[in-house]
Amino acid sequence: MARILEAGTYYRQRHPTVESDIGLLKSLKEQTDLITTDIASIAIESEEIKLLMTLLGIDFYSSMLMVAEIGDVKRLSNAKKLRSWAGLVPSTI
Repeated sequence: MARILEAGTYYRQRHPTVESDIGLLKSLKEQTDLITTDIASIAIESEEIKLLMTLLGIDFYSSMLMVAEIGDVKRLSNAKKLRSWAGLVPSTI
């Protein structure tokens, strides 16, 4: 975004619409940040999501997607069934 804003300085004199486009980008960035904060505050309330976030590379967003997709993990009786359900275990036909 910073690069876009820097480039915008040059083009503002030549293209008046760039100014309004930059304002729109700033507004969208602010809205995205607010929504991300709201999602993170919801995520941190869930014990399952907090537990998943302890895994390397798993953030609140990935954790929420996993919980939403899997649903009740108790329906899968062991880790192998979970891996199979997720498509992480190769199989032959």
